[in-house]
Amino acid sequence: MIKINETILFVTSCFTTYIHAINNKNIIKSVEQIQKTSPSALRSNAGGYQSPTISSLAFDNEETKNLFQDYIIPVAKMIQPKWNIPCNMEQLNYWYNINPKYTYNREHTHLNSFLSGVYYIKVPENSGNIFFLRSQTEIDRMLFLNSKLEEQGNFYSNNRTNVEHWFVPQEGLLILFPGHLNHYVDQNLTNDIDDRRISLSFNFY
Repeated sequence: MIKINETILFVTSCFTTYIHAINNKNIIKSVEQIQKTSPSALRSNAGGYQSPTISSLAFDNEETKNLFQDYIIPVAKMIQPKWNIPCNMEQLNYWYNINPKYTYNREHTHLNSFLSGVYYIKVPENSGNIFFLRSQTEIDRMLFLNSKLEEQGNFYSNNRTNVEHWFVPQEGLLILFPGHLNHYVDQNLTNDIDDRRISLSFNFY
């Protein structure tokens, strides 16, 4: 028997939890009011609406303030020592995303962010998964490996060889991830042409 030791060289993690004690309907009212009074920002959205950036010094409504103070900031502080994040986790900004049918978010990162995240406020069925990716250079270098695995029918979910990982959004789902991590959101293909996915994105910096 040969004993081998595995050294994990680099780790990229996402953290998830569910928040059920927030009244998302109150947040939606505020989001809709912002949409009426402010034009869409131009970030990663392909169609849909992204609100202007809002500072934690001026929360747009009490429910979102409670969401951050009672849940998101405490979760971020639990993650902070795992990543040795050099900030107090109180300095943040956020914005809202409204994605009607057929809209999506292009691949992007959150530059100059120690920790980023998304909270799902309203999620119709089949309204688009969020995908996290390895860096493009690493994907290119792994093309040979993954093509051979596919040829042999051995391609399955394995975080040592996967080039992407996705989450199916649900109302109340909170995902936190490193800001440098490439990600995108699938097209909203819900059956109801009038339905929308609404989410809250944020950065700790």
